[in-house]
Amino acid sequence: MQTDLYTLKDVAALLDVAPHRIVYLITSRQVSEPALRVGNVRVWTRPEIETIAGKLKTEIGECAGKENDE
Repeated sequence: MQTDLYTLKDVAALLDVAPHRIVYLITSRQVSEPALRVGNVRVWTRPEIETIAGKLKTEIGECAGKENDE
């Protein structure tokens, strides 16, 4: 089973928002920190990104590099 992991930059690109908007949601405790960190870098899974998209009232796009790699 392969689980795609996304950095802050990837998530911002998928949601077409500035990265600081995602950081604001975390610091204001509107969404929780991602469950996983790799080398002290936050990484999100697809379900976590869907939660963020719901808070921002936006849809997940296809523009991040991981979505096009197959």
